[in-house]
Amino acid sequence: MAIPSSGPLSLDDIQTEFGGTNPIDLSEYYAGGGNVPPGTTGDSGPIPTSGEIAVGEFYGSTNRVPIVINNTGTALRVTIYTLASADPTYSAGITDVVYNNSGTLYSDSRTVASLRTGAFASGDTVKIVNTGLIIGKGGDGGAGNPSPAARDSSMNGEAGGRALALQFPVTIDNTGGTIAGGGGGGGGGSSVGWTVQPGPKNPPQPRNAGGSGGGGGAGTNVGLGGAAGSGGTYPGNAGSNGTPTAGGAGGAANINIPGPLQPVAEGADGGGRGQAGQTANPGTPFGDGGAAGQAIISNGNTITWIDMGTINGPTT
Repeated sequence: MAIPSSGPLSLDDIQTEFGGTNPIDLSEYYAGGGNVPPGTTGDSGPIPTSGEIAVGEFYGSTNRVPIVINNTGTALRVTIYTLASADPTYSAGITDVVYNNSGTLYSDSRTVASLRTGAFASGDTVKIVNTGLIIGKGGDGGAGNPSPAARDSSMNGEAGGRALALQFPVTIDNTGGTIAGGGGGGGGGSSVGWTVQPGPKNPPQPRNAGGSGGGGGAGTNVGLGGAAGSGGTYPGNAGSNGTPTAGGAGGAANINIPGPLQPVAEGADGGGRGQAGQTANPGTPFGDGGAAGQAIISNGNTITWIDMGTINGPTT
């Protein structure tokens, strides 16, 4: 608890707050010494690190270290503990960290969150104030199926990436901010086959076409559109990349495919922020859409909410 801002104040009160041994000497309580953390302030300003020091300078002081970290730009894969522990005033167990983000935090990996707390010492506190954007990576779209070919996992869109992962309890104020998982990639389209009859005296001619790729998911690091299926007679088309806010469109079917078969060969659209990618039209084979990226993974750590703001995607 903090030393009061007024009333009687003794050396015993200072020792109760900051520790130490008897007999008490005020010189033991320079900031950055053995008892008072570096950067400690009272109501009248910083506690001296040397020279003259007075009991009255400890009014309003507390045996806690405040660290404020600000991000106003675009940052890749931030871990709060890494930044806080690099501050020379950090003292394990008595530090109160505030991470302010008014910019954009993103990741280039679907499995590594854009913002992580890291594992702090027991007794520390962490608060995240987000007025900007914390967003996971977009998942890539699934590949269009070549013709002829069996269904395989490459046709499925990738899951979107993670935005915020906790390794320590936090307080979150998301007023005016957005925490969003990456969009899932769209599924790849099916290969299709048909026959044409060139003329009454000619045998039927087989034709086949590759499926088109799924669209990429949304993210600052966007999901890429899926590749086109090579096709036997006619190749498919690649899917479009996602955008920072929306999923990319699935590739259109080759225009030479007969009308009723075109929807089967189309790639599916990717998901927007925190949304799953769409599944391709059923055929033999077709690709599943990728799952929505997780907005918050708590890992069992407690979240104390001040304001939830905008959350796009699942939280666990």
